Amino acid sequence: MTNCCPKPIPIILDTDIGNDIDDTWALALIMRSPELELKAATLVSYDTAFRARLTAKLLRTEGHPDIPLGLGPTTSTDTKYNCQQEWLGDFSLNDWKAPVSRDAAELIIELVRNSPEPVTLFGIGPFSNIAEVVRRAPDVVKKIDFIGLGGSVHWKYFGKPGHCSEYNIVKDVEAARSVLSAKWHSILLSPLDTCGNIIIRGERYQRLKRSSDPLAKAVIDNYILWRKFRLSLFPGDPPYTPETASSLIADAAAVALCVNPGLAEIKPVPLSVSDLGETLVDEVHGFPVPCALQWHDVEKFYDFVEHRLTGRAE
Repeated sequence: MTNCCPKPIPIILDTDIGNDIDDTWALALIMRSPELELKAATLVSYDTAFRARLTAKLLRTEGHPDIPLGLGPTTSTDTKYNCQQEWLGDFSLNDWKAPVSRDAAELIIELVRNSPEPVTLFGIGPFSNIAEVVRRAPDVVKKIDFIGLGGSVHWKYFGKPGHCSEYNIVKDVEAARSVLSAKWHSILLSPLDTCGNIIIRGERYQRLKRSSDPLAKAVIDNYILWRKFRLSLFPGDPPYTPETASSLIADAAAVALCVNPGLAEIKPVPLSVSDLGETLVDEVHGFPVPCALQWHDVEKFYDFVEHRLTGRAE
């Protein structure tokens, strides 16, 4: 998955944007990475039409009005999961001129089949849409470099030792099993070991917060509104404070690792998925999955995020 030539890597983003704020950071970084060429965004879990509207408005903010969108099945229309509605306002998909498919898996299959080269597929939400691609088109899977956010090998959320059930896996256990055992062109998983404790603080965060860059401003504005909405419904959420630090920006790890996989130590780990959504090291029944297990230098990851969103020289 290393980009060895100037030609951008064609990518498809499968996301549950609008639930946690880290998907917004990831989409912004994709748009700011010349090494990547976004071919489509597909939406998964809960109200996928809401997620598509949010994606479209963010794409338009950065001048990308031509990206096809694909909606996965709507599993709930409960507005308590539409955490960025205030920023979205009355923006409608009727304002979006690019194609909007009602079948996310079919859009992925079509784009990969028609591509003359392998396509990188980011999975930064539950793996439901991606498992449907595996089910329908195993031949297409062989043309996909899959980068997934999910699981927990040796570390839990916020740098606590051990393993736990991670959100993207536990939301659709069968999908996770299918995806982690599929015959991809290549696969890379960023578990909580690398994505579960990345929070921007200090002067670096203040530079992002003060930035006049329109995309950086949109990310921070969304974060502030997301935090206010989440606290009104889920007062037990982690104590994020938009004045001083970001929230957990786990999904940004997928983008950084695609652009520069050398940022992390990557090793194959035999993984199986328990009924509780745990990704277990299983030497007998596990499938070998290359996992980003630790950052070589997490400050270089933070540099990547700041520089891409503010335009500061790398």
